[in-house]
Amino acid sequence: MSINKFKPLMVSFDETGYNKAQEKATEKLELLDQASVWIHNTIEIEKKINLKRLHLNMLEYFRDAILVVYKDRNQLGLSADKLIEAKEINVSELVEIQSQYDALEVSVGFKENVPQVEVKRKDFEVWTTSEKQNRKIIAGNKFIQAIQDLQKHSHIYALEIQKATSNYIQFDPRI
Repeated sequence: MSINKFKPLMVSFDETGYNKAQEKATEKLELLDQASVWIHNTIEIEKKINLKRLHLNMLEYFRDAILVVYKDRNQLGLSADKLIEAKEINVSELVEIQSQYDALEVSVGFKENVPQVEVKRKDFEVWTTSEKQNRKIIAGNKFIQAIQDLQKHSHIYALEIQKATSNYIQFDPRI
């Protein structure tokens, strides 16, 4: 009885995709912060903003907040929209922040009202799934190393190598 000692090897890592995901995550959190700052600058809200609720719908959160802030002075019982209109508050900036926020397809999680975005490196990695793939990767890496060693002494036509290996070995012409 043979014991399979297969250990996956990393085939590739999409560093560009990972970095873009990190940037999107940062941008999403910054937009949430911008919305919070906008609300604080627009009305004198006393309590801490519930970022989890703000994340769901910024304009709706603002409407609820304005009703709370002006509850004592709202003798006519105006709706949130009428209060916004009466106070001449331009909510277009908040609407723009909301649309940019929603356009970024990044999942935001919350831990005790602190927004968090987790970009997992493993989502951008490709690993082998069998011993056969491992052998193929190892052989390909040895071939690439041999080509790099030969390149020190002679010019190598990368596209010809790519053709000769039926695109198993591929070269990035940008490098």
